[in-house]
Amino acid sequence: MKIPLSVKIGAHTVSVEMPDSNEEIGDKSGEDLGDTLLAQNRIRVCAKYDGNDVPESMMAEVFLHEVLHYVLYQAGHGLCESEVTAAASGLLQVIRDNNLDFRKAGK
Repeated sequence: MKIPLSVKIGAHTVSVEMPDSNEEIGDKSGEDLGDTLLAQNRIRVCAKYDGNDVPESMMAEVFLHEVLHYVLYQAGHGLCESEVTAAASGLLQVIRDNNLDFRKAGK
């Protein structure tokens, strides 16, 4: 998946950053692979974890996870981390296994 540099969510243009260190993401433990900074219109997805490249499939899942957080916030809903993780993982699997392309035909 080519992760874009920005994505439009609701009325907001949200920048997407891919830091080279998981230490810049989430809580102080440095265990998170991504986060959403709503007040700054930013999503961050780690490109490296403890100095190692994060696999493309995991980066794609984390990107979907963070987009879901943003969409749900805009809709006034909140889900726990495990629910958002399950939704992102399931969506990625369905999209990839079925080779889904949501663009209009002819583009």
